[in-house]
Amino acid sequence: MIEIRNLTKSFGDMRAVDDVSLTLERGSITAIVGTSGSGKSTLLRMVNRLVEPDGGEVLLNGQSTRSVPQAALCRQMGYVIQDHGLFPHWTVRRNIGTVPQLLGWQRARIDARVDEVMRLLQLDPSIFAGRYPHELSGGQSQRVGVARAIAAAPDVLLMDEPFGALDPVIRADAQQVLRDVHRASGTTILMVTHDMGEAMLLADRIAVMDAGRIVQCDAPDRIITHPANAFVRALITESERAFRHLALLPAAPLITDMPAAGEALPRNSTLAAVLAAMIWSGRSQVPMADDTGQVIGSIELSDVIQAGRPT
Repeated sequence: MIEIRNLTKSFGDMRAVDDVSLTLERGSITAIVGTSGSGKSTLLRMVNRLVEPDGGEVLLNGQSTRSVPQAALCRQMGYVIQDHGLFPHWTVRRNIGTVPQLLGWQRARIDARVDEVMRLLQLDPSIFAGRYPHELSGGQSQRVGVARAIAAAPDVLLMDEPFGALDPVIRADAQQVLRDVHRASGTTILMVTHDMGEAMLLADRIAVMDAGRIVQCDAPDRIITHPANAFVRALITESERAFRHLALLPAAPLITDMPAAGEALPRNSTLAAVLAAMIWSGRSQVPMADDTGQVIGSIELSDVIQAGRPT
C-alpha cells in the first residue's frame, strides 16, 4: 500500500530523518513510536508531503507521490492531528464535509456520507451535526476530526498523536472507536504516538525511531519479547514488559472446565485482564463466560504465568 524508500530530511545541521525505509501493508495499522525529537512527526508528514524530503521517495500503490500534485495527494490521505484542527466558525456537518465538497460531490451525497461517518464514530447527527467546535468536549472534537479525515473514504489515514491531549478515560474510549472504524473501513493507518501502550493496543506493527532512524519494526509481541536493543527495551520499561505481553494474549485458549467461584470474565478477555481479576479478588482461579454470560470454565494463575513467558 505504502512503501517508504530511504527518506531523509535535515533542518540546518540536524538530521531529523535519516535514510528511513518502511513498508505498510494494505489495511494494516502501523504505529511510529519514539522519544521527543526522534523524527516521528517529520517522517509522517513526508508521507503526504506536508514536509518535502531531501532524499528518498514514498510510493502509494506503486506510484511515487512526487508525481501527484500536493493538494491532490492530501485529499487522498486523511490527516488527524492532536488538536483536531477544526474550523471554529463551521458546524460539525460542514467540517466533516470539507473534503467531499472540495472533490465536487453532490450535496445529497455529502450529507449522506457525513451522517454515515458520524454514526460510525458514535456521534448522533441529530444532536451534533449543527453544533460548533466550541460546543464540543475534547473527545467529541477528536472524533469529529477523525470523521472529517475519513469522510472522503481515503485509502490512507495519517494520525499524529491523535489522542495525546485526551484524559485517560476519554482516550481509551477514542481508541476503541478507532478500532471499530478500522474494522469497518479497512483503511491503512499510519500513526505517531509517544505512548507504547497505545501502540501495543492498536497497531499490527510498531516502528521504533531513535535519532531519525528506525531501530526496530516488528509485531507488538516481538517488540516486547525480543527488543532489538537497549533503547527499545527502555521504551517498554522492564517492569511493564510482562504485563504488556499478557495484554496481547487472548484468554480463551487457557480456559479449562474446572469450576471456580467469583465474577466471570468474558472469554474474549486478554490474559492481562484475567491476571488483574485474580489480583483484585485474591483468587488463583477466575471463571470465564461465553457471549451469553454462561460460565464455561475457568483459568488458573499458573497457566497465565506459563503463557506469559517469552518464547
